[in-house]
Amino acid sequence: MNDSATDSATDPETAAAPAAPAEPAPPPRVAHWCSMLLDLSRRNHLLHFKEGAGAVRLAWSAPERLEDGLADDKTYKVLVDPPAETGDEAFLEKEAKAARLHALPGETGNAHKRLLGLLRAARNDMEEGGLHTLFLALGTLLWKDGKGAKAPVYRAPLVLCPVSLKRLPGKEGFALRRADEEASPNVTLLEMLRREQRIEVPGADPMPEDERGLDVAAVLEAYRRAVAPLPEWSVEPEVWLGRFSFNKFLMWKDLNARLDDLARSPIVSHLLRGGGAFEDGVEAVEPAQVDALSDAEYPLCPLTADSSQLSAVLAAVRGRNFVLHGPPGTGKSQTITNLVAACMAAGKTVLFVAEKRAALEVVQRRLRKVGLAPFCLELHSNKAGKAEVLRQFKEALDYAGAQPPADWDEKLAALRRDRRALDRYVRALHAPHPSGLTPYRAFSWLLAHGADEAKAGGLGP
Repeated sequence: MNDSATDSATDPETAAAPAAPAEPAPPPRVAHWCSMLLDLSRRNHLLHFKEGAGAVRLAWSAPERLEDGLADDKTYKVLVDPPAETGDEAFLEKEAKAARLHALPGETGNAHKRLLGLLRAARNDMEEGGLHTLFLALGTLLWKDGKGAKAPVYRAPLVLCPVSLKRLPGKEGFALRRADEEASPNVTLLEMLRREQRIEVPGADPMPEDERGLDVAAVLEAYRRAVAPLPEWSVEPEVWLGRFSFNKFLMWKDLNARLDDLARSPIVSHLLRGGGAFEDGVEAVEPAQVDALSDAEYPLCPLTADSSQLSAVLAAVRGRNFVLHGPPGTGKSQTITNLVAACMAAGKTVLFVAEKRAALEVVQRRLRKVGLAPFCLELHSNKAGKAEVLRQFKEALDYAGAQPPADWDEKLAALRRDRRALDRYVRALHAPHPSGLTPYRAFSWLLAHGADEAKAGGLGP
C-alpha cells in the first residue's frame, strides 16, 4: 500500500469535508401556510405596479432629497395641474424647495380624481383593518420576466416611505407629509430576487442611514450593482405615491425565521402537528357552578354579566383555551371587556386582536368608560405612532403611583354581601319541594295556565 495515499486519506486538512446536513423540511402544514402567504406572482403590487387608480407618479425624480425633506417633517403641497415645465429638473427642484410637488396625469389623466381615490382607499384600509397602506415608492426597479424583446417589463418599488395625504380646500391639491412610522425596504422584491435570480442586495435590508435619515441614494446604488449583470434591468429614480401592503410577507417571514420560537407555544405546537382537539388540562367552570364560587374565586367584572358570560371570564382567568360563540347582540364585546378586566385584576397580560378595527374600538371604548384606559396600550390605529405610544406609557406610569380609593375594600365587601344574598334567593327559587316542583317551575306553570284554571273554577276563593 502507498504510504502517501494513506497519509493523505487520514490527514484532516486534506480529507474531504463532510457534507453539510440538509435543512430539515418544514412540517406539511407550515409549508402549506407559507405557500398561501408568500405571493411572488406578478399580481403583487410589490413586484409589479403601474400607473392607474392605485399609483400616481410625481414629476420630481429626486427620491433621496424628497426623503430628506420628509424626514425634516416638511409638508409638501401636491398640485394636480402640472405646468409645462414639469420636464425641467431645475424648475422641479425650485418647486420642491418651496414645498410644492406636481402629480403627473399619466395615461388615464385626472390626477386629482386618482389622488382622491388613493386617499379614500388608504383611509378605508386603516379603518377596516388597521393597516397603513399609503406609501411613497422612492426609486423603482424596471425588470424583465424572461428574455427577448417580447418579455414583459415590470416595475417594482425599492424604498417604501409611509406618508399621509390630506385634501386641501377647493382645488388647491393635497398635503403630503411623513407618517409616524418607519420606512421599509421592499422585502418581497428581495425575496423574489433571491429565489428567482439568485441575487442578494447588500445594503438593502437593513437600509443605510445618513445624517438626515435614510440614505436612499445608497440603496438605489446597491440595487444597481446587484442587477448590473441582468440585461435590460434598470434602477430608476422615480417617485410614486401608491397603496402597498406587505403584512402577509411578514407573517411568512416569521414562520420561516421564528418557527422554533413559535412552536414553544402549546397551541401553535398542536396546530403544527394537527390531530384532534387541543386539551390544556384546565378545568372549565359550567354556568350552573358560578354561584358556588367563593369570594376569592369570583372574577372582578366592571360590567353586568350572566352565568354563561361569567363562565367564559372564569375560563380565561384560569388560563383555559376556548372559542366563545355568540350571534350579534348577545354581549360578546361586553364579555370581552369583562374578560380583559378580570384577567388584569388577576395579574395577567392580555393581547386583544381583531380582524376589524371597529371591534377593537368598541372594546377599547368600554375599557376607557370603566376607567381602565391607563392600563391599555392602543396599537391598532393612527394613534399607534411613537409619540402617542410614549404618551400612553407616561399615563400608565403616572397612574402607577396613585393610591386605590380608601373605600375600595368596603365597597367590595358590600358587593360580595349583596351577591351572596341574591345567590340565596336563586337557590331557594330552584329548590325542589315535597310536591316535586320548584317555586320557579310552579310560578312558570301558573303564568302559562293560570287564566285557564281560573275560568274552570280551579283557582280563586
